[in-house]
Amino acid sequence: MSTEPIDLDAAQTLADAATPGPWTAITSGIANGDHWYICDGGESIAMISANDGINEDQREPDAEFIAQARTLVPALIDACRTLLDAASAGIAAESKLMTIRQLAMAPRYIGRGWGGGPLNEQNYVVTATEVLNIIEGGQ
Repeated sequence: MSTEPIDLDAAQTLADAATPGPWTAITSGIANGDHWYICDGGESIAMISANDGINEDQREPDAEFIAQARTLVPALIDACRTLLDAASAGIAAESKLMTIRQLAMAPRYIGRGWGGGPLNEQNYVVTATEVLNIIEGGQ
């Protein structure tokens, strides 16, 4: 298994360029050499040919996998993109939450009337509501 990241755009380009699906796997039968065809609406677009007697039991599952990949790959690409979008949104939300926690844990003073002296009604600690307003972009 590769540790390289999957290029979803490249996978989508390949899927978009392939013959539209769905595809089916059809055999010619043992009497005709047990060839397997990947078909789009009955027309063969690929063939697994074997007259050598090797991997005879593997031909059918391989053909079925190839045929099903036509619809599975685009669905998996969509699922990956959905999960990546959700993860990105979650990371952004977690980042905002961490910022709120950091601001809430450390007293902050805002500049209204701050003169360097002791706290008074003009110089006060930012409240939780003000922290949220600061995070949201307000003042």
